[in-house]
Amino acid sequence: MSLLGNIIWLIFGGLVVGAGYIIGGLAMQRGLGEPVRSWGSPP
Repeated sequence: MSLLGNIIWLIFGGLVVGAGYIIGGLAMQRGLGEPVRSWGSPP
């Protein structure tokens, strides 16, 4: 794969993982940690 393709995949993957952690953190703060864990999001 080209260098540009690798960069795009790194950015895309980072956004997905980052969004998952942010959503998981907000849910934990709001006391919704258990359903979020059952959906497989990061703790």
